Amino acid sequence: LSKNKIENVDERFKAFTKLEDLRLSENTLYNFKGLPFLTSVKHLDLAHTPIRILPFEIKEMESLEYLDASRCLIKSIKALKGAQQLTYLDLNKNKLEEFPEDLDLWALEYLDVDANKIQTVHGVVKSCPNLSTLHASFETTASLNEIGELKHLEDLELTCDINGPVPLGVGKLEKLRALKMTSCNLFDISVLAKNTALKTLDVSDNNIIQIPEQMSNLKDLEVLNVSNNHDISSYVGLKGMQSLKTVDLSNNSLEYIPEELYYLKNIETVILEGNDISAEEIKLFQERFPEKELRL
Repeated sequence: LSKNKIENVDERFKAFTKLEDLRLSENTLYNFKGLPFLTSVKHLDLAHTPIRILPFEIKEMESLEYLDASRCLIKSIKALKGAQQLTYLDLNKNKLEEFPEDLDLWALEYLDVDANKIQTVHGVVKSCPNLSTLHASFETTASLNEIGELKHLEDLELTCDINGPVPLGVGKLEKLRALKMTSCNLFDISVLAKNTALKTLDVSDNNIIQIPEQMSNLKDLEVLNVSNNHDISSYVGLKGMQSLKTVDLSNNSLEYIPEELYYLKNIETVILEGNDISAEEIKLFQERFPEKELRL
């Protein structure tokens, strides 16, 4: 029912008691009195609608597992308190300034609250303790170390003006397999040496000064993006990343190919675009590793 200029989810929806998937995105919704009749709905899509407050009728949708309310105008999500079946929640690009700490979303595994104005991570940690995926942006670094309490987290995309090292709490995420922290004003990533389960790491567009030796602990890392970090003076930590398949060092003001790359036996793709490496050195690398993909 997307893109149908629907304004009312009213009593007429009584007939759909067995409906499991309801997609209402890109409508002009404002009346939700019919939602409580939809007791079988598991998947609800309200994305790109003019909702300002998440309707309290959602609380009565006892089977709801998946809710997409992204790209709306939502300022309040108190209606979600105690949504015991909810496992997926997308609130990307809304107007949230806080995430309540008493929502008790124990079953929630996926949460996207990126591109809001949420001040701190505190409410997310307290309300959603069993998250496996979190995509979020926060206005301040206050209580950011609390993120380490999310012991089940495997996928983290975090945006925040940190202007310092990676928070110690991130290093406590033992199950973390994918981490993206771009444009966070990071200059020290050494704490990530503790995240030995990492497969994918993207810390591009920061102010990192080195890939320190302790980063060699990331022996299962397969994809590394440290592009657009113009001040990296040492790549010594690359040497121990023997599972690396793809590494992006583009736009890093490089004048040479880091010697550590020559030790990476499983590397498949090296991205060096936007650097100032001599043609002679590039030719030498290609002759030594003719089977590798080199992007310049």
